[in-house]
Amino acid sequence: MDGRGVPPGRPDHHPDHHPGHHPGHHPGHHSVPRRRAWVEQVMGMPVSLHLRGDGVHAQAAARAVEEAFGILREMDSVFSTYRDDSDLMRLRRGQVQLAQCSPLVEESLRIGEEAQELTKGAFTTLLPTGGGDLAFDPTGLVKGWAVDRASVPLRRLPG
Repeated sequence: MDGRGVPPGRPDHHPDHHPGHHPGHHPGHHSVPRRRAWVEQVMGMPVSLHLRGDGVHAQAAARAVEEAFGILREMDSVFSTYRDDSDLMRLRRGQVQLAQCSPLVEESLRIGEEAQELTKGAFTTLLPTGGGDLAFDPTGLVKGWAVDRASVPLRRLPG
């Protein structure tokens, strides 16, 4: 436990944090906080986006965060294995052809094939089904790829 009674590893534990002290805040000055966080339930889990800097309360920051969450929602709608209407699940059931799916599905197939080649087969997007057949399953790469795609509008922000 630290001096505040917070066990190390807790989200609110930071070695440079001191009670009553906020980085970038000077006692006696009243300023707008330079940090802001947003949380949304998406892709089956709570996702939080944290921004720091002078512009965190600007409209541009709010728009970038909404765009980032929109990208995550799009990835979920295309690749969710828990939604019967996702492109991935409709493709697996043979209800649609690859050309009828979001272009993201074909891109994930290409990324998966490239990863399989680079890892000499250690990574694959073809996984066994309950019946023993192999089925396209890009879920091993989708969350990381989604985070990468969602970071694009945030990286455009100044600072």
